Amino acid sequence: MQQTYAVIDLDWLAWFDSGEAQPPELVHSMLLRNLASVLGNYAELAVHHYVLTRALRTRAELDSVTATIGMPVTSVELVVAHAVLDHRLGSAVTTERADDVQAAREWLADPDRPHADFTVANEGAVAATAAAVIQRLGWA
Repeated sequence: MQQTYAVIDLDWLAWFDSGEAQPPELVHSMLLRNLASVLGNYAELAVHHYVLTRALRTRAELDSVTATIGMPVTSVELVVAHAVLDHRLGSAVTTERADDVQAAREWLADPDRPHADFTVANEGAVAATAAAVIQRLGWA
């Protein structure tokens, strides 16, 4: 029997501009509201498995996403060396990428950040990283 699935980029569910600075709590709240709607749409099509992508910065964020999903979650952290991170984000044309590099470094150094159920190296081809995640999850 074929597995039904959907891939949801949680960043997209949280991108908006109201004309004012959005505090992180408001951004995350909007993400959760949009996620609940999207999950409802997929449930109508009998989708049962989800791959969600986003760096969740706190345990509370991870817990709230898990509660919104309403099913068991296995979290995966894609691990990348600082040099690779700098290369990937440093070559972007927007000035916000420099802020992203700094935020990523601070988040990675935070001992209170949520820890994943397992980690996978993310330094090679996207297909190789995806295959490693699928293997660790036991989906292949």
